[in-house]
Amino acid sequence: MEVRLQNPDNALLEVVAALPYMRTLNFAGGDYDFHSLDRLKTNPLLIELAIVGRPINAAAIDVVRSLPALRRLNLMRTNISAAGVAALGAQPRLLELNLVHTDVKLSEFGRPAFAKNSAQTELATSCERNGRWFTT
Repeated sequence: MEVRLQNPDNALLEVVAALPYMRTLNFAGGDYDFHSLDRLKTNPLLIELAIVGRPINAAAIDVVRSLPALRRLNLMRTNISAAGVAALGAQPRLLELNLVHTDVKLSEFGRPAFAKNSAQTELATSCERNGRWFTT
């Protein structure tokens, strides 16, 4: 099951996070507490997650870190930093990571714990309107 949401709130995310067969969850904007996503931690099938267009915090990183099957993660237009990416942990199945228009600077990025497994990471270049693929 694939779910896409625009500007969700806590109530909607709590219902969606409890869906048992969800494999993809993409949402943009919204005003919610990331603790409303705690039930995602028990979803062993979620392979794709996009949190786009809003600030993230330690609670969001905790949810992402707990998803063992995650293969694609999109954090575009968030405030995640290189330290936040490092806090995601090993992510053994992560293949793609989108960090375009985030606070991650290539000079600070280093080699995250999941880098040996990932196929591609997208970072913004110095030209803000363009992105480039960075292969790890």
